[in-house]
Amino acid sequence: MKVVTYGSGSCPATATAIENDGSLLVIVFEVDAAGPCTADMAPTTHSFSAEHVGEVIPDKAVVVFPEINEEHVVDIIRG
Repeated sequence: MKVVTYGSGSCPATATAIENDGSLLVIVFEVDAAGPCTADMAPTTHSFSAEHVGEVIPDKAVVVFPEINEEHVVDIIRG
């Protein structure tokens, strides 16, 4: 499974937690902005194996960015 996030190219978001109860997948992303970060909007593709996501992939996912208090419910597209 792949997820694309946008943000600083020099301080990209990192997945810190993945939970899957079979009906909803939750992925938590955090940014380590300890160093200098560029002010661009670069895409970062995150690849997750079945080992991390689970064998059953639900139809919906919640992508969470706790540092900016945002949650986004997205459809999971197969193909």
